[in-house]
Amino acid sequence: MEKYSTTLDLTNNLVNLSSSILKRFGVTPFHETMKDVDELLLKNKDKKVVLFLFDAFGKNIIEQYKGSIPFIYSNIYKEFSSIYPPTTVAATNALITGKYPKENGFVGWNQYFKDEGKFIDVFLDRDKVSNTIIDKNVTSTYLKPTFIFDLINNQNKKEIATQIKDIDFKDEKDSYKKLDLFFNKLNEEINTHEFIYAYSSLPDHTMHQEGINGEHVINDILELSYRLEKFVSSHQDVLVLLCADHGFIDIKNINIFEDKELMSTLKTKNVGFSVEGRFASLIVKNDKINEFKEIYNKKYKDKFLLISKEELLSKNILGVGESFKDLDSILGNYFFLSYSKYNLSEENNSSLVGAHAGITKKELELYLMVFNSK
Repeated sequence: MEKYSTTLDLTNNLVNLSSSILKRFGVTPFHETMKDVDELLLKNKDKKVVLFLFDAFGKNIIEQYKGSIPFIYSNIYKEFSSIYPPTTVAATNALITGKYPKENGFVGWNQYFKDEGKFIDVFLDRDKVSNTIIDKNVTSTYLKPTFIFDLINNQNKKEIATQIKDIDFKDEKDSYKKLDLFFNKLNEEINTHEFIYAYSSLPDHTMHQEGINGEHVINDILELSYRLEKFVSSHQDVLVLLCADHGFIDIKNINIFEDKELMSTLKTKNVGFSVEGRFASLIVKNDKINEFKEIYNKKYKDKFLLISKEELLSKNILGVGESFKDLDSILGNYFFLSYSKYNLSEENNSSLVGAHAGITKKELELYLMVFNSK
């Protein structure tokens, strides 16, 4: 059995889950719903809904720590999948827009924005080359998403849906005190809203620094499980769903700048790649494509799958639907998709111990947990 795949199940992924949420609140979804989730929501139609997303808390992480989190593990409802690339920028936005990366333009951590002429870290508005913050919010200026909360509120002609994210409590640096604020806010908002999307950046943040076996990872997971159980027991009239955006694996970094031979085939000098280190978008010179492919076969074939932009789109790896207007400029002409532990980097001593966004099944596979269902 292959440990990686580039074929996305278009009936059982994050976008389909989002589609079921939209349908539950009277909005016509953009894509097919999950029939079993439709039935679940219909059976609990008199209940409010909270959808938790614990970043990187994919199937492989839950299985690894299942002995420590019986409350979560005993409430697994089904297995389903992330989207490609299975990474936070792409996956969380697929869930909260109900659209695929192909459609909404959220492809990965770092993207090229032609109107700026820069490679920018999407969530941080940070220029990759200068490492400085630009004076625009690229999400609202260039990507301009419509979120499912807005669609639900517009359909119902009142604010019944909202989102709460731990990362919005920027003044608090301690992760667990931030969780206090997060859950306090959630306990308030559930009184006045019928649907809440609740996002926690844990355990992803810690696993990037320590790997999946890090000494503080279990503390994060136990903390999340404890607080979730407390919320569920305190709100038995609320249907609670829990999922992740992607899985997570430990990695080995490769500094692309050290490969002078490979860099000589690329149009970019100060940028080795964009999007993600495990789903790397490369801009290859037209007259160097054959040389580029020879280098790949010699050095990278056992680590990455090489695929052209045309193949990426024709195989629906970024999903289906109408293409985002600037998708062509966001994407390079070739991609390195990691099916191994290897991750492209642009520094010698990368602090990343673990990551995601590759095409291994561990990064793609998710569980949906359900609590307080009838």
